[in-house]
Amino acid sequence: MGEKWRKLDMEELMNYSNNLIQVLKEEKDAFVLNHFLRHTESSQSHWPKHHNQVATSIQDYKRKINACKQEAAVTESDTVADAVLDSLQKVLDEEHQLERKHREDIR
Repeated sequence: MGEKWRKLDMEELMNYSNNLIQVLKEEKDAFVLNHFLRHTESSQSHWPKHHNQVATSIQDYKRKINACKQEAAVTESDTVADAVLDSLQKVLDEEHQLERKHREDIR
């Protein structure tokens, strides 16, 4: 059974090779293939440059995101501090009112 599959694979390979030879025999197809190969080589030479640009952009965005997170944390801590101050101010105002009331009561 293994020989049968091997024979079938060899037949497919031979058919594929023959078809490829027929395609390459035609000058037009060879020209198109050469053009495609030149274009592919040209594109490949630009890939590292584009990859570096994208990697640099990603790093820049990561730095900007981290800076925004830090600013947000500072702003949030300032807001919490302001809320604590407001709460303390209310307590102080209430104490002042109680003190005034006690002074009036004493008079």
